[in-house]
Amino acid sequence: MKEMMKSDIPGLEEDEAMVYKWKVGMYGNFFALLWGAMTKADPTNLAKIAKGFPKEVAALERFHTENGWWDKIEAKTRGFHQALQEG
Repeated sequence: MKEMMKSDIPGLEEDEAMVYKWKVGMYGNFFALLWGAMTKADPTNLAKIAKGFPKEVAALERFHTENGWWDKIEAKTRGFHQALQEG
């Protein structure tokens, strides 16, 4: 298993933070559009996107294929997400 970098969100690894930011709408224009394109891309175009954004595509694929992965991310971020909502 490859080593993941820590993220700017406490308790999350880099790939988990990428998916979390996408799911809760924390990304700005470029990355919001990138994640939107990745979720709509067919396998051929997703492979093309992966050439420039391999970590993002790997995180999206993990989100789609690992049962319970998103649930674990949600559990890890409950306090963080609540603090974001409260301002």
